[in-house]
Amino acid sequence: MNLNKLIIKPTLQCTADCFGCVSRRSLHKEKRKLEQVTLWRWKEILEEAVALGCRNLEISGGEPTLYKNLLEIIELGKRLGLHVHMNTNGSMINDAYAEKLMESGLDSIMLSLYSHDANTLDSMRRSKGLWKKATATAAAINKARIRFPNFNFYTQTILCRENFKDFNHLIALHYSIGSDRMAISYLEGDFQKKFLLKKDEIKYFRETVIPKSISLVSELGIYNKREAVGALKMLYAEEISTLDDFSQGIYWKNKKCSVPSSSALILSNGDIHPCNIVEYAHKPIMGNIIKNNLTDLWNSDLWNQYRIHLHEKCELCPMNIHTSLGLNEFKFTRMTQEELDKLNILAGSLPSSSNIVEIGSYYGASSLAIAKGISLKENAILFCIDTWKNTSMSESDKDIYEEFLVNIDTHKHLIRPIRGYSHNVHNQIKHLAKSGIDMLFIDGDHSYEGVKRDWDLYSPMLKSGSVVIFHDVGWAEGVKKVIRENVKPVVFKESNFELPNMYWAWIK
Repeated sequence: MNLNKLIIKPTLQCTADCFGCVSRRSLHKEKRKLEQVTLWRWKEILEEAVALGCRNLEISGGEPTLYKNLLEIIELGKRLGLHVHMNTNGSMINDAYAEKLMESGLDSIMLSLYSHDANTLDSMRRSKGLWKKATATAAAINKARIRFPNFNFYTQTILCRENFKDFNHLIALHYSIGSDRMAISYLEGDFQKKFLLKKDEIKYFRETVIPKSISLVSELGIYNKREAVGALKMLYAEEISTLDDFSQGIYWKNKKCSVPSSSALILSNGDIHPCNIVEYAHKPIMGNIIKNNLTDLWNSDLWNQYRIHLHEKCELCPMNIHTSLGLNEFKFTRMTQEELDKLNILAGSLPSSSNIVEIGSYYGASSLAIAKGISLKENAILFCIDTWKNTSMSESDKDIYEEFLVNIDTHKHLIRPIRGYSHNVHNQIKHLAKSGIDMLFIDGDHSYEGVKRDWDLYSPMLKSGSVVIFHDVGWAEGVKKVIRENVKPVVFKESNFELPNMYWAWIK
């Protein structure tokens, strides 16, 4: 069983004193008195996690910026090929430190911001001036990531009595500070039910606040309004749980959860938890990483039994129903973030003066990912082939070329749009890419005839060592057939379906 994500809390100290963390805070206070995991031990743990298949490292706390070796942990993760993410309350990050975080290799950050009103947030977190510091941190992140265009800035909030009435204003704040995506969490760990929304408050939220929020996201310049509206409609929805259950903090009666089978959480003292609810319930602990190795604990009978029977308080955990709103990120795409990241990495591995051809560019999300990958490659160029008439997409038949140009504006010097059908412009590409094609991404007509025609026309321009990529291999039979019959015989290395809906390989 592969470990997909490792969550580590190298320090349990925090600059805030949030009311929602009462149970977790008491645990953290106790564990801070014990022996702490050393930097060298963290290195060993990360190496072992990678051997178990781990691809994602999440650094949390406490407030992780209080940890003196934070930058070294990030650098360790990146050297091991991990995607490194960090959570923060924004109390300790200035312009210089934001740059250091990104220079060390941090891929993304999640800033918690619970209210649009400074006094309300400071009261909720019992930390005077924190709202001002958090919004200043957002500005520092946006300033620093000009140099790091692939960096992702996320924000997060919880829903509770103190902020639910002004939730639409909170969305507006998260949008205005440049958040790519806003995570919305239900209150967890409030076993005493002090801060949960009551039934009448949930009804008010559903009937009054959500319509206001939907109206707001319809006005904002976000790319995927339909996704955002759908997410808002599902908050406290009857399809998830009843009004009575929500008011009692009962979120998940399904009794099925994949979290213990895909992730692990390690506290600063080395205690390892199988899922989030244990931080609030304080048990069961799977073992201690200072005294045991990660592999033995991950494969232990204790953990395997937990994966089957789960926690007695599972229904009080909202992890499986948390949602998010895409705000400033690019979301008009059929590709997942993992697929976009892979395009970026593959493009970044190419030599200087490379010619890249993309067949099917849509609104430009994949084009932008590729362009960012070659941004430091001298004389590299991306040719984007599309009609931009949107004829084969589900939204509608409309000309989206101008929107494509707006979306790629930051990297337009690396992109040359070729407007037309791929089978009509191949001679133009042959003339422009005289030295051949170094990377070919086929994501146009998904019929067998269309994919086969694109392959027959463009594969002769590929060189030995060139990368070829196909999207929608998970469902498009025509794509799968061309890969099976025409591509596999001429490649020497394949992705082996690392991503279920994208295939890539290297030409012999």
